[in-house]
Amino acid sequence: MYNRYQNYWKSVIIEGVDLARADSLFRMEMNHYIIKYYKPQLSIDEVKEDYYQLFQEYFESKGMNGLAMGKTGLLFDLYLWQDQEEVAYDINLPEGEKITVPVVFMSDFVSNGWSHYTTLGHSYSGGWVGSRKLYCVEEAYGPKDEEGFLVSYVSHEAQHFVDMKIFPKLKQSDLEYRAKLTELVLAKETSSKIIRKFIRNAKYDTQYAHGFANHTVIKRLSESVFGSEFESNLNKWEEVSVDEINRASMSLLKEHTQKLKSIGASEVESYITTL
Repeated sequence: MYNRYQNYWKSVIIEGVDLARADSLFRMEMNHYIIKYYKPQLSIDEVKEDYYQLFQEYFESKGMNGLAMGKTGLLFDLYLWQDQEEVAYDINLPEGEKITVPVVFMSDFVSNGWSHYTTLGHSYSGGWVGSRKLYCVEEAYGPKDEEGFLVSYVSHEAQHFVDMKIFPKLKQSDLEYRAKLTELVLAKETSSKIIRKFIRNAKYDTQYAHGFANHTVIKRLSESVFGSEFESNLNKWEEVSVDEINRASMSLLKEHTQKLKSIGASEVESYITTL
């Protein structure tokens, strides 16, 4: 299966195959894969109806944990790992929410997604939000009792956890914008490191939710702190106190919450694309 994913990723990224065509062919191939290797009694239509769940059951039958056929960015992705451990964290979010979040620490990956594959392991997702739990790539973070993990992973993902319930239709770019602001509201020791990361990975392109959110966070903070459009000079950011970064980020987060609620919490899909 992993080879099939690799061929699909290469066809789009390296060979330039049209995405819609590549997606269609890949979906067809994976539907037949389920029938051939797992459920020969099912028809193609039955597989199409429940393919996501079928793949999770297939992984379990092989003694593995995995997610398949969801998209990360523009591409269908594959996460497949052998071991996991669950730990509960009590989190206080900036706008007053107090929640207990189960975190599943994943390790011994067979596949850690297309980004990991195409960058030879230099770039990959540190985790994601499930309907009831957070999933963390254990090797992506340092000690679990340090700010880098507690803020940039647990609090970041916990903000998603809360927002996806309050704003059920909100798109990924706005969800990421809110979670990245949450990091900067809470960070003390790692504030400068976070800002460097956001500047380095900023991308003014709405197709890339993380990059666009990074760009919007730095743009809005630059306007608030420096009165400029987008400040990329790290030396200038080093001169700003952590408290000022915390306050400015909190103000932007509250402003965003108010805008989303004024549009309609249950219906709003995006706001930062208009900024």
